[in-house]
Amino acid sequence: MKICYLADASSIHTQRWVKYFAEKGHEVHLISYNPAHIENVKIYVLPKKKNRFLTFILRFFAIRKLIKNIKPDLLHAHYIGGYGWYGAITGFHPFVVSVWGSDIAVDPERSKLHKFLVKYVLRKAELVHVQDPLSKKRVKELGAKENKIKVIPWGVDITKFSPDKKSEKWRKKLQIMPGPVIIIIICDVEKRFADILANAIDTVTKSITDVNFVIVKSDKLKNKIKPNKNVQFIDWIPYPEVPFYLANSDIFIDPYYPERPDEIGHTYGMALLEAMACGVPTLVAERPTVLMLKDADTWYFGYTFRGDNVDDLIEKITKLLRDKNEQNRIIKQNRAIIEKKFSWHENMGRIEALYRISLNR
Repeated sequence: MKICYLADASSIHTQRWVKYFAEKGHEVHLISYNPAHIENVKIYVLPKKKNRFLTFILRFFAIRKLIKNIKPDLLHAHYIGGYGWYGAITGFHPFVVSVWGSDIAVDPERSKLHKFLVKYVLRKAELVHVQDPLSKKRVKELGAKENKIKVIPWGVDITKFSPDKKSEKWRKKLQIMPGPVIIIIICDVEKRFADILANAIDTVTKSITDVNFVIVKSDKLKNKIKPNKNVQFIDWIPYPEVPFYLANSDIFIDPYYPERPDEIGHTYGMALLEAMACGVPTLVAERPTVLMLKDADTWYFGYTFRGDNVDDLIEKITKLLRDKNEQNRIIKQNRAIIEKKFSWHENMGRIEALYRISLNR
């Protein structure tokens, strides 16, 4: 197949996706706002001007011309806003769109225009790809037809993300002192997370003096925390090293909780699945999607905490660090469910099969 993607080339998630199909022998083209180098993938970078409207017009005509020249068998946009809009208005078919989370949880609530555009993209796509049943429910509310929606998680490469990446060399590399390690991976953290996390970290490091917090990508949180020998901040982890950071952690914390109680879209992030695959006990802020997954579509077996409650977070961290039986239960169940439902290669094979069905139609 000749596949053309509209997506952010600088995103590791986009890179994983297009690499998979290029390695499977497909001819892969990627149209993006940002440059990157991806082996066996032809990348086209779209123009940008200071004027937003002029940028939109230039990009639209550039995309339409590129698609005409590429002559793909299938056009696939990742994220409804931006790339999805361009994909929909080109009029090319078959057109596939993958939902990422904020594009259905946050964007439609920004304005009536944003909601209209999200609905427009969902109507135009022959296939709407979501990662979980709750996202399916949300896109149905936004107008996507039942027969267009396919639920397939992206998944994790379980050969790369596994408990066997645990190694004392990793601790020595970071000069971590003996004791449990808690890792928090966040692109950045909003003020509502920062205050809670900073207070919890300060309290926990006073009561459990050998605990180590490793925090990735958060200047706002860094400014909130007092100088502390138990806390390390890392600006960036090369993706091949992520399995080692996770597998050598004793707790993984996902602090995201929604501003709106009815928000559906931020069910889970890839970092959470990767931590589960690496055999790390997980602690996730309560949000409707995760709480529902613990009941209806059961696959999350870790702890949850009330996202705006520092005392609850402190209690859960302390309990999990001290209860080896609970740690072992979560590790075992998390890894088993990843192998059962979230295998990257199996799920991408299902996507490939859907591509072929779309072409046949």
